[in-house]
Amino acid sequence: MTEMERQINEISKDIFEIESLLNVSRRQRIKNFLSLELRKLISEKRQLEESFRDEKTSEAKKNRDPLDVKNVRVKIDNYAWDQSPKYVKFFLTLKKVHQLDSEDIKCQFGSDYLSLTVKNLENKDYFFDVQKLLHPVVPEKSYWRVKSDTIVIFLVKSSALKWPFLTRIDEESASKKNNKYGVDKTEKHDENSLFSLVKDMYEKGDDRLKRTIAQAWTEGQSSKGYI
Repeated sequence: MTEMERQINEISKDIFEIESLLNVSRRQRIKNFLSLELRKLISEKRQLEESFRDEKTSEAKKNRDPLDVKNVRVKIDNYAWDQSPKYVKFFLTLKKVHQLDSEDIKCQFGSDYLSLTVKNLENKDYFFDVQKLLHPVVPEKSYWRVKSDTIVIFLVKSSALKWPFLTRIDEESASKKNNKYGVDKTEKHDENSLFSLVKDMYEKGDDRLKRTIAQAWTEGQSSKGYI
């Protein structure tokens, strides 16, 4: 029993004793005196009980398991990537990340993905995922380093190929963009493919676009001496 609990218990006994005396007292002056003391004790007990509850609440917050606190989950969008013949490197900017304990930063690697988690950074949990990498990497040799406000991730390439894109999704998106005018994606961009593209634009375009293309073609032919 704490000191405050002991005080509350003693006051409770005093209150009970005074209430008993009030029940048997006959003189009004004595009753008034006892009633006054009773109100004082009741008020004192109430204050002690409130203080005791506040103390318990404060102690519970202090001893609460950090795992019970729900951190906000945030996706990392502020990053850049680069490559060398051996590595694909990611540079992620996170203020104060270098102040975290090492166990708060984890990164998992697969042959075609990486997944990074950063926990307890100013009441936030950050995550960064890259799926369907363009070419395979070597998970067991890949690693990361923490620098001032930055995490650098090193993916070890399985071959020294230069990556024109980061992921297969990026490659497919670029292929669709290049072929939106009906040009076959395997066709080289030589003069014939360019002519096919312009011809397709001319046939599908409005009158203004057709006039512009016709004028450009005429000027081009004139500069070559054909007109």
